[in-house]
Amino acid sequence: AEAKGMVDPTWLPHEYAAWMWRSYHSAKPDIKLTGPAVEYRSGGGPECGLGYGKALKADSLQTFTADAPAAYAKVEFRDGDKIVGTAEAAPWKVEGVKLERGLRTIFAVGVTKDGQRTASRPAFVIVE
Repeated sequence: AEAKGMVDPTWLPHEYAAWMWRSYHSAKPDIKLTGPAVEYRSGGGPECGLGYGKALKADSLQTFTADAPAAYAKVEFRDGDKIVGTAEAAPWKVEGVKLERGLRTIFAVGVTKDGQRTASRPAFVIVE
């Protein structure tokens, strides 16, 4: 029912995968996740997502940060389908986030005053 009007709706196994897919396929977003990891990219360093970065600990508190234009009314920080924190103003930052164990897809979503959303590219992190 949620795909009504879409040209080619795609089936995904669950909502977590759907949010991950949406973030992964963001076309040139103006918002970037800057912590606790950044999107995977060629030549990335230790802060980079899966492929380069270090694993996070499930029992440690994480700080989520994003680089986004001031035009956003808020920035939601997500672990797939779950909002783990919301920043209402720049600097876009949320502290004290615990992530579940496993391979996680984390990203930021900028929300405008009229409710339009733009997802950052994701960072894939391992949480031990």
